[in-house]
Amino acid sequence: MLHLQSAPTADPDSDPSLLGKLNVVTYFTTSRCNAKCETCFYWQNLNDKDEKVLGVGEIDALSRTMPRFNHLLFSGGEPVMRKEIVEIAKVFAANNGIITIDMPTNGLLPKRVEEVTSQILDEMPHVLFTVGLSLDGLEETHNRIRGVPGNWTKSMATLETLGRVRAERMDRWRAGKGPKPLLRIMSLTCINNQNIEEIEKLAMLMASNPDVDGMNFECLRGTPKDPTLFPPTPAQFDYVVKMSMKMNDELYSRRFPEFRALWLSYIRNVYRFQREHITKGKLPVTCQAGINLAVIEPDGRVRMCELLDIVGDLRKEGLDWKKVWLGARAVDQRRWIRESRCSCTHCVNLGNSIDATASSRLRRQVDEAILR
Repeated sequence: MLHLQSAPTADPDSDPSLLGKLNVVTYFTTSRCNAKCETCFYWQNLNDKDEKVLGVGEIDALSRTMPRFNHLLFSGGEPVMRKEIVEIAKVFAANNGIITIDMPTNGLLPKRVEEVTSQILDEMPHVLFTVGLSLDGLEETHNRIRGVPGNWTKSMATLETLGRVRAERMDRWRAGKGPKPLLRIMSLTCINNQNIEEIEKLAMLMASNPDVDGMNFECLRGTPKDPTLFPPTPAQFDYVVKMSMKMNDELYSRRFPEFRALWLSYIRNVYRFQREHITKGKLPVTCQAGINLAVIEPDGRVRMCELLDIVGDLRKEGLDWKKVWLGARAVDQRRWIRESRCSCTHCVNLGNSIDATASSRLRRQVDEAILR
């Protein structure tokens, strides 16, 4: 009798096909920061005096070993404090085909934000560029949480500057003298027990500003600098979600109506996943960190999630992405994420885990169809 043996099943945590699944890369441009935010999960790594960032040449060499991916997220530190940030963006666009760039900013350097934004819009007109202005409350609360007197005033100046940069390029586009500026201006707010009472007033203020295209409310995560800070309760979270969905519906319709249903379907399901974590401590799907998401530190060390341990050092591996991404530590951590059902409220991780299962993807697609 002929006995047929089935082919061995590839280890899902070391399968080479993982290289082609990358969708989002978060690159910490620098550890330098000019704010002292009490909410920061990265505070112990800030302002490293011995920081040895990857040079543009090193990033070019690295990116050539990486697959194509869609979304580049800058982080830090304060991203615009990295002098070569635009050159870095252009390298990833040329070598990896990115279609969106997201950049948060504390708003303390309006002129520098203007410079970076203008360059990206003018030199990379095909890329959707989202600038997220961090606002953690109304003026007094914001300045206190951020640890910088006058932060609010500078943030409002940055917001006004971003609106002007876009308006100038819209005028050129209408006159047939340039491409339409693909700039999305967002407010980013970390929800916690010290600002929850001001969230609605802050949201209404931002919604009334004609330059704001949307608002992102993110739960406090990680181990913040201030130990008296806590994430919202389930009831507080539900209140913010209801308000956010209503206001973002109006804001998305104002400037990006073609993306309204898609974006709303994603944030609705991100909120659903966040509530599962807040109330049950687990996600309904396996987090895709280490599968379609990666994090690169300023010096080239790699994480699968910004809240997890380092899995490799690109410099030590000759700037070869495959050697780190399929290395032993990466395989072990990927397996741990899957088997432990690692869970948090990080919107980037959750947004890119929504389509991880057929049922979750279908639910999101149904939401999108209903919202159209």
